[in-house]
Amino acid sequence: MKNLSIESLYQIAQKMEQDAVVFYQKLIDESPEDSHKRLFRLIQSEEKKHLYTFNEIINKVWGNKLKRDLPVESEITSFLFEVDPKIIKVANELSNIYFSNAKLRSSGVHTILQSIEFSIENELLAIEFYQHLKNMLHPRLRLPMDRIIQQENGHHDKLITAKNKLKHL
Repeated sequence: MKNLSIESLYQIAQKMEQDAVVFYQKLIDESPEDSHKRLFRLIQSEEKKHLYTFNEIINKVWGNKLKRDLPVESEITSFLFEVDPKIIKVANELSNIYFSNAKLRSSGVHTILQSIEFSIENELLAIEFYQHLKNMLHPRLRLPMDRIIQQENGHHDKLITAKNKLKHL
């Protein structure tokens, strides 16, 4: 069973943030309410900062030496299962969402409530993945991960608040 390198994990994180930026843009474009557009813009702007952070770390640590191909889905699943068997759900979701983007395209997200619920699920997956990644990092790289995890938790909380407001309408 092949282990993924820390470089590959950073590339996965980078891809997750790229996909999040695209997804939140879709929600911005499709949301009828200004309050929802503001929420999605705020989250998207922070996801762009996360992407920038991952790009900076990748460039500083590995530069041009980094292999640019993302690992295949089976390698990700195997690696994450070795790290913690409970994270197999994350591996499956990452495969669905962040590599093929099939779930994003065929998710059936039609209402703002469904979009928010989908976003909540994805934020939780990102938090879980980043916590595992952080635990594998050199101590000097943990602080940026702590900030990203904290912001992802903030996204989750804001989305939960938005979902609760919608359910009470």
